[in-house]
Amino acid sequence: SGYRKLKDADPTNPVFLVDFALGALNQKSPDAETLADVSETVSRLQQIEPESFRTAVTRARLYAVKNQPDEAVKLLKSYVSRLPSLTPEAIFQELVNQQKPAEAIAALTAAVQPKNDPEMARLLEHVNKQLKAGEEEDALAVLKRYLIAANSVEALRGELIRVTAGFFESIAEYQAAEEQFRLLVSTSQQPDAVLLLAAFLARRNRIDEALDICEAAASACRPETVGRVSVGVIRAGTATPDQVGRVEQRLLKALEKAEPAVAAQLSISLADLRDFQERYADAAAIYRKLLDNNDRNIVALNNLAWLISYQPVDRDTSLSYINRAIQLIGPLADLLDTRAVIRLNLDRPREAIQDLEDALKEVANASIWYHLALAQLKIGDKPRAAESFRKAEDAGFDPKSLHSLERSGYEQLLKQLGTDKRRANR
Repeated sequence: SGYRKLKDADPTNPVFLVDFALGALNQKSPDAETLADVSETVSRLQQIEPESFRTAVTRARLYAVKNQPDEAVKLLKSYVSRLPSLTPEAIFQELVNQQKPAEAIAALTAAVQPKNDPEMARLLEHVNKQLKAGEEEDALAVLKRYLIAANSVEALRGELIRVTAGFFESIAEYQAAEEQFRLLVSTSQQPDAVLLLAAFLARRNRIDEALDICEAAASACRPETVGRVSVGVIRAGTATPDQVGRVEQRLLKALEKAEPAVAAQLSISLADLRDFQERYADAAAIYRKLLDNNDRNIVALNNLAWLISYQPVDRDTSLSYINRAIQLIGPLADLLDTRAVIRLNLDRPREAIQDLEDALKEVANASIWYHLALAQLKIGDKPRAAESFRKAEDAGFDPKSLHSLERSGYEQLLKQLGTDKRRANR
């Protein structure tokens, strides 16, 4: 693989070592030879960066793959316990080391952005200009100076705790994950941190607990954020009609007194809820109203385009909406993925393949690989479709995450590829 070649070319570069090890460990069933290679790589990484977070995460992932989850939990809990002793500079660097510079900047700004802070707004505008100019390292340097000067160390520590919680959840160590989410809530100065706990509880189908948290957070958190997370809670678990109604009532009540900018975001959440209720015409009507007020609303353009591409009456107009979004902010991977789905629904699979291949140059997630498999199958290329579907599964594709409108396409893919249909119930 490409990661292996980079690792072998520069065996002292921790970035290449981590990329190779995690890439191999994220495969569905790495063989014994691969595990031996990863073990040697992790040992080398420990020698180079014995105390780093990325080393700890890579070691923990290896433990998890070797069916030693207790060791993985112990290792990362030990790291988290040392966070108070790390300097702000060290914590900042640990966060940056976890991902690509642009992704690191997005995570950092989301973690520390204070409410109504004009200085931060000006800084983010400057950082975004540097990103667009390809000056990622300079953007990171500016962000680092600001965050350390603004004494944002608690928020930076919180982001590492959040990553740790997410890791525990990914290996089904749910008690350990909940402990970390609760630790994040107890130590964070950001009121929105409690909503991360709510989202986790929802994924464990503890819907009432999650909604209780959302409602309690309404006094300290932005209403649009509470609304978005509340709908996410409903989508994540198996919600009862009463629980859905609970969210619906709070959204409608919040909309009655919201300022226009907040109302627009709450309306997006209401449309999402209508979509969950399979009230597709109502959801589309909300998106259209939003676009009547602001024809540059990217979320409304994207979601309306996707939704109506499944409706026979309006299908032909869907492409104009997503093209408008791409014209406004560029060919982002998510928008290209949406356009590919639309083109599939319009029976233009070759154009869909081009969009998906372009999207994969930016980010290789499960959704894009899955849609590429559908497009390749539609032009009769079963071998490539099977390979793309395998890559989707390696990237964490979960059929349960599919929208109800996509289920028939998934069943058709399984049938044509001859894949075991029991996977549909995983």
